[in-house]
Amino acid sequence: MSGLDLPLSPPAGKSRLQVALARLLQRWQKPAPPARYAAVSPPRFEPRRQPGGTQRAARLDARLASPRAPLELRMNALMAVQHVAPRHVSGLLRQALGESSDDLRLLAYGILDGKEKVIAGGLQGARAALQQATSREQTHAAARQLAELQLELVYQGLVQGELRRQALAEGRRHADMALHCRVDDAGLWLLSARLHLHAGQAEAAGEAFSRAVLMGLPEARVHPYLAELAFLRGDYAAVRAHLAQLPVAARTQQMALLADFWVAA
Repeated sequence: MSGLDLPLSPPAGKSRLQVALARLLQRWQKPAPPARYAAVSPPRFEPRRQPGGTQRAARLDARLASPRAPLELRMNALMAVQHVAPRHVSGLLRQALGESSDDLRLLAYGILDGKEKVIAGGLQGARAALQQATSREQTHAAARQLAELQLELVYQGLVQGELRRQALAEGRRHADMALHCRVDDAGLWLLSARLHLHAGQAEAAGEAFSRAVLMGLPEARVHPYLAELAFLRGDYAAVRAHLAQLPVAARTQQMALLADFWVAA
């Protein structure tokens, strides 16, 4: 017989060629792998770092800072800044405002101006809603939105110097106004604490964080901020303690690296 071991007489209804092709398919067909594992856990990844984290911001910063890079490449890098996490954008754009190229400066100014106008429009609408509020619920909602938008101006680095101090002061004022309407708003206590933290008011921030937990906010949301407060006080043992209490499931990729460093120190 041949290497395919064909029978002298093929089965009824099939030619020798069909039988040979069938044997070839059987010979090349890979057997199913044995079931060695019952289950495989999905990989842990950090979705919040996907579109634009510190690494991408650093790459864009390097392109913008390179005077030897072609203008087109630097323009593309500046356009890509819009997809980076908001807290990294302002510094890159303000850096581009000092470029010698008019095109780069105008593009950076346009992006910054657009971001400021979006928040300014929200502030204008929230102020109008606050003036027209006729109930505690409406006052609470409008004042809360004003506090959130003022914090967003600071968080994105869109205001500096005196404007930054004014935004924080206005944010704290509106947060207090909203809390006067609803003292049980845990998220609002967290917002108030962050405003105090940005203003360097550590004691007031710590009290507001405690009230947020008392009103039902999960402690995992507060531990990173309390660790930051402890670091500002120079209480490094407290930093280690707060980061150690942060549940593994609640740690972002960056926070996990930070916690591992401090807990192992």
